[in-house]
Amino acid sequence: LINLEWAAYIKDLQSGNSQMFRLAWGADYPDPDNFLYALYTKAQAGLNNDTFYSNPDVEKLLDQGRVETDQAKRNAIYQQAEQKIVDDAPAAWLFNTTYMHLFSKNVKDLYIDPLDQKNMSRVKLVK
Repeated sequence: LINLEWAAYIKDLQSGNSQMFRLAWGADYPDPDNFLYALYTKAQAGLNNDTFYSNPDVEKLLDQGRVETDQAKRNAIYQQAEQKIVDDAPAAWLFNTTYMHLFSKNVKDLYIDPLDQKNMSRVKLVK
């Protein structure tokens, strides 16, 4: 194991020299493209695609998903791409964060979205 300062670590990842590394990715917006295109396309190799994964079938599906306007069809395309990525196993996905929220039963109308953002505009405290 080699402990590196963050900038050196990123430079090493982007060079493709790492045999193994640990990194996390969080969604910027709730869409499969935010994960799949950024992490598993040739265009992103050395940028966000730190595994340098490349599969022409996946690339084709992701390109289709980016232009499809029918949400059901788009979801099906991304699911196909995701399955191919999982089958190829370019990474070992070790864990997924689970968020727990505890608050009083007096808190009403608090909405927490899948990105863990809290919409406080309608929150009420009741007795």
